[in-house]
Amino acid sequence: MSDEMKTREQLVEELEKLRAIVSGLEGSKAGHGETEKRSGDENRFRGILESMTECYFEVDLAGNLTFVNDSMCKISGMSREESIGLNNREYTTPDTARRMNDIFKEIYRTGKPANIADYEVTVKDGSKRILDLSASLLRDSEGKAIGFFGLGRDVT
Repeated sequence: MSDEMKTREQLVEELEKLRAIVSGLEGSKAGHGETEKRSGDENRFRGILESMTECYFEVDLAGNLTFVNDSMCKISGMSREESIGLNNREYTTPDTARRMNDIFKEIYRTGKPANIADYEVTVKDGSKRILDLSASLLRDSEGKAIGFFGLGRDVT
């Protein structure tokens, strides 16, 4: 099935698998053959991440962007370097920032993903875009919450 035909949930599942693979690689002292297989899986998922039309993002627990894919850069009009480190309050309205804060607190508290409709962002040229998002808790290799990741689609 092509990436364009996959549902948001299928893409989130694949991204969660990628996170698990990356965490395993970071903490693994496995043999060379197993490491090569994981490296191949990581490259496969990284390719999916960069070629999919949906936006993919990661933020730390404070709401600062730590990763964005090419689709997110295209929608925002910003390079990856310009995007990384931005706090959500810098590209949303105060009302949207408060709403997002409440939603992400709930994701953190419950560990359950959330669908977020009508997320308004201001892009580099000053225009507004409306995104529909799906966000999940991001954990490190020990299971500790370290931020959030999500997929978005421009519905402007």
